[in-house]
Amino acid sequence: MKKFNIFFLADIVPYPPNTGIKIRTYNIVKQLAQKYNVYLFCFNHKIMINSPEILQEYTTHLLSFCKDVKVFDIPSDKYKTTYYTLLARNLASKLPYRTQRYYSAECVNAIKILLAKEKIHLAHFDKTEFFIYQRILGVIPIILTNHNIESDLMRQRSKFEISHHRRFFAYLQYLKTRKYEINSLKNAYGFITCTQSDNNFFNNLIQTDKPSAVIPNGVDAQKYKPQNLNEKNYILIIGAQNKDSTANYDATMYFLQKIWPKIVQAHPEVELKIVGRHPDASLLSIGQSQPAIHVVGFVDDERSYIEESKMLVVPLRIGGGSRLKILTAMAMQKLVISTSKGAEGIECQDDHDILLADDAEEFAGKAIKALSDYNLRSRIGKQARQMILAKYDWDKIGQKINTFYEKIINDERHGCF
Repeated sequence: MKKFNIFFLADIVPYPPNTGIKIRTYNIVKQLAQKYNVYLFCFNHKIMINSPEILQEYTTHLLSFCKDVKVFDIPSDKYKTTYYTLLARNLASKLPYRTQRYYSAECVNAIKILLAKEKIHLAHFDKTEFFIYQRILGVIPIILTNHNIESDLMRQRSKFEISHHRRFFAYLQYLKTRKYEINSLKNAYGFITCTQSDNNFFNNLIQTDKPSAVIPNGVDAQKYKPQNLNEKNYILIIGAQNKDSTANYDATMYFLQKIWPKIVQAHPEVELKIVGRHPDASLLSIGQSQPAIHVVGFVDDERSYIEESKMLVVPLRIGGGSRLKILTAMAMQKLVISTSKGAEGIECQDDHDILLADDAEEFAGKAIKALSDYNLRSRIGKQARQMILAKYDWDKIGQKINTFYEKIINDERHGCF
C-alpha cells in the first residue's frame, strides 16, 4: 500500500533522545514513520553537535526510519556575543526573537528542492515559530505543534527576571509572540497541543474552527520500568539547571530556599540529588557548601537515579506543557510530589497516582510524611505506573496522532491529491 508523504520540521536533531524535547520529537517522528514517509528537516545549534562525524552518526540512525533527513546549522545563543548580537537585530524586527533565529536560507532552498521532487501531503511544523516557511509550501496543509503557550511563558518570565533590561525584553517578546501566535494559528490548517488546557486556550484565542488534537507527551513504558534496585535515602530533582531554563532553575531554588530546610529539620539524614545539564554556578556553590546536596549535572541515563530515590519532586511555579520527567518517574513506579503547575496536562489524581502541593508548607509536609511511609510511596507508585500504561505509552500516543493525520490527509477539501 502506498504511503503518503509528511514533511516534518523540527527545532533540534532529535537523537539521542536524552532531553525532554528530543524524547518527544524522536518518538512522534518514529510513530509517524510507521505509517507515512517522513521527510525530517531539523536545525542544529552548533554548540550542541559540533562534530561532523557525530552528526553523521545521528543522521544515519534517523534514516533507519525516516525517508530523508536534512540538518541546518543556526547560530547558538549560548555564546554571549552571539546572543547580544541576535537580540540587537531583533529589536528592529516585528518577528519574535525565536522566530527570526530559526530562519535559514539554506532550509528554504532545501524545501523548494523537496517540493520539486516529491508530492508532500501534509507538513508538520514542530514549533509555531516555523510558520515563516508557510509561503513556500503553498496549499499543503500545515499543522502547528504548540508545546507550550510561548507568549504566556514570556509574560511569566517578564515578572520573574531580576534585571530591568531582561524584564523589558521578555515583555517585548511576549507582545510579539502573542501577535505571531494568533496570525500563525489563524492561517494554519490546524494545530496540536500537549494539553487540553492549552488546546482550549488557543481555540479561544483565534476564535475559529480549526482541526486540532491533544497529543500528550509520553514515555517508553518498556524502557522505563521498575528495576528492583534498593532505595536510598535521597530526594531527586531532574531538569536543566541553568538560568536560561527559567522554570527549572526557579523551581530548584524555590525548593532549596522554602521547602528543603523544613524537610531536613524533620529528616536530618535525608539527601538531595539534582540531575540536569548546565547547573548554574550559584547551584554548584550550594552543593559545595552543603554535603547533603549533590549537584550531579548531566547524565546519559537517569533511570538508576530515579529507581534508587525515595521520590521525585517537581516544585515548578512557572511554565507550560506537560512534564516528561513526571511520566518517566511514574512509569518506573516512583512516587512524584509536584505542584499543580508541574503536573499540568497530565491526567493524574492527588493521593492516587501523585501527591500535589501548591505551597511550601504543604509540599514539605507531604515529603516529610512520604519519607517515612513506605506503604504510601509504594501504593502511589504502583497506581502511577498503571495510569502510564493506560494513557501515556508512546504506542498509544502514536495511534492518536496517526488517526488525526489520516483524517486530514483524506479530507479532499484541501486538494492534496
